Amino acid sequence: LMAISYKARVCDTCGGTLRYDDTTGVYECIYCGNTYEKQAQYDGAFSVRFAAKQALITLLDVSLDANGTIANWNLVQDNLNDAQKIDPSYAGTIVAQLAASITRVRLLMGNREAVRTDLAQAQGAYLRLGTPFTPEANEEEADFYDQLDSPDVTAMLISVFGTFGDDARVQYLQQGFSVLPAESQ
Repeated sequence: LMAISYKARVCDTCGGTLRYDDTTGVYECIYCGNTYEKQAQYDGAFSVRFAAKQALITLLDVSLDANGTIANWNLVQDNLNDAQKIDPSYAGTIVAQLAASITRVRLLMGNREAVRTDLAQAQGAYLRLGTPFTPEANEEEADFYDQLDSPDVTAMLISVFGTFGDDARVQYLQQGFSVLPAESQ
């Protein structure tokens, strides 16, 4: 087992693509099988990553109440604001904003003005992520996805990127996606 930085996603031996294995917590070369551990050094993104992940987790609990307002939206907004204050350009912050906007669009379909505003925000966030997506070119974003530990959040992001027809991000998220709890795999 060799150490690898967050930035490297290529095997030192054969140059093959590395995939993160969530069950073992290591990167493995898809060609020669070499394994690499993720260096356990602080990458400067912990607090912003935590806030972005919390925003995604709280999005799972929002719903439209009887008055037509989004219940629990204040928790989502608090986490989004935290991530935005720490680093508005962090990929996880942008992904959380994108997911929040798409969630609002889905919940508020009857309110044309709100949907128009949220669609514009979603499109702006999506454009800031950049395309095409590759783990090598979008290392910070790929690292954020690698750290997601909720199948529900992953499924939500697959749906969000499916909305944009972004097959590369959908496929990347699907490669680590499992609906089974870790202990039953």
